[in-house]
Amino acid sequence: MMHLVRGFVLWLALFLPVAAAAKDKLVIDPAAAYVLVEIENLKDAALKGTSVPGGLTITRFDPVGGDVRGGDKSPGTMLGKKETLRIVINNKPVAKSKESRLYLVAIPADTWVIEGSGNTAFALGSWTFTVAPGQVVDLGRFRPSVDWLEGEGPKSMMGGMMSAAFFGSVNPKDLRPIKLD
Repeated sequence: MMHLVRGFVLWLALFLPVAAAAKDKLVIDPAAAYVLVEIENLKDAALKGTSVPGGLTITRFDPVGGDVRGGDKSPGTMLGKKETLRIVINNKPVAKSKESRLYLVAIPADTWVIEGSGNTAFALGSWTFTVAPGQVVDLGRFRPSVDWLEGEGPKSMMGGMMSAAFFGSVNPKDLRPIKLD
């Protein structure tokens, strides 16, 4: 079902200059750059059987320096204060189901890197993509999941959070990294 919705959204972005929804308006600018991505829900993040919307962070990237714009390897590519460096994709989906959400996000034309998900930055490398004005890049479907330590799982983390609530901080000591498939 979601692949039909994805195709329809892509068709709208390519062939209609303006599309409107009942409550929130979805305006497609044919001169703008867009990213289309489907993100599955993050399952079992704290307690087995729980599900929350997944997220994705994309950041502008300098392919010559091999770093985010303005980073240690690319200090000369720093953006102005009003320019967007990083976008977190996790709200205002154009469509959603019980399993996932579909996002169409306007972004500045540039080279981008998939920087992370949740509380995790993919510092060891990730996919980059370039988007030009008037172009829609379909990143596909991502499945975020907790990268549990060996022998751990949602139940063990919830137990630690419960004891921390009674005997100390309510924040878990070890934030679990998120991986994307």
